[in-house]
Amino acid sequence: MTTYKTAVTDTLNQHTTIRSFTDEPVADEMLNAALNAARRSPTSSNMQTYSMIVVRDAEMKKKLVVFYNH
Repeated sequence: MTTYKTAVTDTLNQHTTIRSFTDEPVADEMLNAALNAARRSPTSSNMQTYSMIVVRDAEMKKKLVVFYNH
């Protein structure tokens, strides 16, 4: 098996899962960059059936946690 090393494969191989977060707000520029990257990412069967919603309000986040845990 041939191994290819490129900037893309290096980036993909650096992926980590984060399961703990801080209360520090995310800068608009960083959020927009992440959303643009997600928007351009491939989807299963290229169906693009997803939505992204940004919630910054702490009370709304608490309500959503309750809603999505049921």
